[in-house]
Amino acid sequence: DHPLRDGYTAFCYVYDGAGTIGEGGSEQAVEAKVLAILSSDGKVQIQAGDKSLGLLLLCGRPLHEPIARYGPFVMNTQEEIVQAFEDYQSGRLAI
Repeated sequence: DHPLRDGYTAFCYVYDGAGTIGEGGSEQAVEAKVLAILSSDGKVQIQAGDKSLGLLLLCGRPLHEPIARYGPFVMNTQEEIVQAFEDYQSGRLAI
């Protein structure tokens, strides 16, 4: 069992193994290379399967902003993504 802050956005990324997320009959199976978006009710129950379960559990305040992504760039609009690529290719932006 892991506490989560109420009202925050939470998700977990499973990078190894398999298991379940949830409780009380609402368990969902998860396995490697799966991203699970969690409810914001204050807690999450995670159970490893027969073997180990490796995951990242992340939680934060919702941004309430649009998201555009491509390659290593995450911005608010597609135009900002294009500008980031142009800045990177011209040397104005270093990663």
